[in-house]
Amino acid sequence: GDDENTVSAMKNTVAQVLTFGVGKDNDYTAKNIVYHTKSAGEYDFYFKNKFVSHIEVSAPGKHNIINSLAAAAACHFVGASGEQISASILNFTGAGRRFEFLGEYEFTLADDYAHHPTEIKATLNAAKELSYKRVIAVFQPFTFSRTALLKDEFIDALSVADKVILTSIMGSREVNT
Repeated sequence: GDDENTVSAMKNTVAQVLTFGVGKDNDYTAKNIVYHTKSAGEYDFYFKNKFVSHIEVSAPGKHNIINSLAAAAACHFVGASGEQISASILNFTGAGRRFEFLGEYEFTLADDYAHHPTEIKATLNAAKELSYKRVIAVFQPFTFSRTALLKDEFIDALSVADKVILTSIMGSREVNT
């Protein structure tokens, strides 16, 4: 409900539409959001301004608050209780290769498969929100065409990091022309 493009695309649909987001006009909303330095945070989950449950999110990043809200809305829509929703979201620590913590050394090592600038920016912003002294991104662009097409967006996204190590492009299915 907070994304203008999605709202516009759904405007003339004949299907039932329920919205979610942090805006007050959504059917499902996250209120009283608190962000933590070593986890995503927590919030109160509401449906049509009626409290459903308190949600704690284990996967870091503001984007995971919104992702968890979408999951909570879907679960509530199919009849899950507030307690079931809260427990399930708390136990979800994130998808593999999505800001996946690999170990603690003299630094913290995390892996993320993000290969689109929007995903990269969300992950790097999540890392910056945690209590680390600095964020170093090691990035390998995936295809020549995407790298060329989204060059400016990649530059913007990667500029969130304190330092960037850029490898050569993995052409995968393409040949550089």
